[in-house]
Amino acid sequence: MEELTTLQTRQSKWAQQLLLAQNEDGGWGCFHTLSVGAPTTTEQALRRLEILGFTEADPCIQKALEYMDGYLGTGTFPNGNEKWKGWDIFCDRALATWICRFTQKNERANAIADQWANVVAQAFRGGDFDADAYAAAFNDAFGMKPRHGFENISNFYPVSLLRGRLDDKTDAAVIDYLINASGGIYYVCEGPLKELPKEFQSRRANRYLSALELMSGYTSAPTKLKFAAQWLENQRSPDGTFDLGTVARDMVNLPLSDNRGREGRVTDCTYRVERLLRAITI
Repeated sequence: MEELTTLQTRQSKWAQQLLLAQNEDGGWGCFHTLSVGAPTTTEQALRRLEILGFTEADPCIQKALEYMDGYLGTGTFPNGNEKWKGWDIFCDRALATWICRFTQKNERANAIADQWANVVAQAFRGGDFDADAYAAAFNDAFGMKPRHGFENISNFYPVSLLRGRLDDKTDAAVIDYLINASGGIYYVCEGPLKELPKEFQSRRANRYLSALELMSGYTSAPTKLKFAAQWLENQRSPDGTFDLGTVARDMVNLPLSDNRGREGRVTDCTYRVERLLRAITI
């Protein structure tokens, strides 16, 4: 079976569809909340393009980064704003997350990420997550008690922002916390990550891989995620490939290429899992 390449995923029809759908201002529909009649949001488009191999070197991403930078610090999204205390914090956190996932050159986004890293470092200063210490640090940083989804860090946005910004001890403590969090990682995968999926060809496994991919940017990931790496190796077929089944075709993580049928799916799944294994294996 021919090995898939990043060049193929970038040239796929899936990528071309997103490139053609990008607005002149750099976004795609609403930023966070899907609106009526819009096929995707800016966040969804960026996530898909990132998975397909696009980087800050690509014009479409450069355009999107400029678009998001224009709203950073305003406490609003381009559209789809809501009225609740802390919405401005959420907006800046989400915008900074997507900027930092593609570049480390935006000073304002880096400042927001570092602010979150400081809050989390104080929450874990005793080694384990201290809810009271987190609440106090959050209040010092943002002038309010953590609520409206800010109650803990097991959430796509802070988990993304913290990657590469914590000292080794805190980095390891955060991974332990995420693995054992009863609710999983919000927006990514439900249920405790210490519990491996019972079936590899399942929606749970597909989302579980997304959580592992998110955590793979942490320094301690190769050590802390050994159990998950071994589980993945156990799912390898005799011919060395991986197959997540038809349920994995979620139009986010898969498909990656224009290849059709079971062979195309296996090629895509193998590409995804092998890339993940390289990231979480010492």
